[in-house]
Amino acid sequence: MDICLKFSRLIVAIPYRATATTKNESIKDVVMNEIATLNDAVRQSLVNLEVKNSLALINCRFEIVMTANLQNTIENKVGLLKAVAEFNHFNEQNDPYGEHDCFRFKFEDEWIIAKFDYYAPDIAYSGKIPVLSSITKVSLKINSTGQSKPTSW
Repeated sequence: MDICLKFSRLIVAIPYRATATTKNESIKDVVMNEIATLNDAVRQSLVNLEVKNSLALINCRFEIVMTANLQNTIENKVGLLKAVAEFNHFNEQNDPYGEHDCFRFKFEDEWIIAKFDYYAPDIAYSGKIPVLSSITKVSLKINSTGQSKPTSW
């Protein structure tokens, strides 16, 4: 499967890859693209069992957490998770680094924000750039902004 092949390259690519793949591609671009690919796959695993199984094959450890406040205010939780999985409206304003690591949207008259974080297995330390291997845990937190209208980014 495509995602498995791409991720098998991912695990080795970030810690060990010393050069970009093309003349116009910087190492920073490569890393951002790899992070975005992983984040997209974790989101899509909510509704796609093949993607979830592919993540398991590469030992990608992840969790998806919905805050208690959001669980109490949203009735259609399945619809919300589907909306998170299918979100694809990333642009320069809401995703300036191209990592697909934070986004917001309106669902059931509530503004939702979803954010990725990356942790060591004991969750004692977090970092901005994940080491994409079995030693890093990816966490997607889904929360309500508590506002009826969006705040500016």
